[in-house]
Amino acid sequence: METTPRGGQIVGTSERRPRAGWILLVVGIVLLNLIVWGWTAGYCVDYAQDTGMEMESYCTSGPAIGYPAAWTLSAVSVLVIAFALHRLLRRPVTH
Repeated sequence: METTPRGGQIVGTSERRPRAGWILLVVGIVLLNLIVWGWTAGYCVDYAQDTGMEMESYCTSGPAIGYPAAWTLSAVSVLVIAFALHRLLRRPVTH
């Protein structure tokens, strides 16, 4: 029942609304990490054989924001997701 006041607040379906926010936060962070790690940038270096140098051509690729920033974002994301899951899964206090 939504009409039972407890401590000046109405008890009932209002508890579902904050849970949706925590779920959206976790989903958003997971999507952000997928985009960061999936969006790659790279470059190739080609050496001409006519120059007489014995160097090989090579290519590199990695996250567009760079590995240090991507790993930092991932570490912070793990902490935020852990906090959100803690808030989401904690038992409500009953009086």
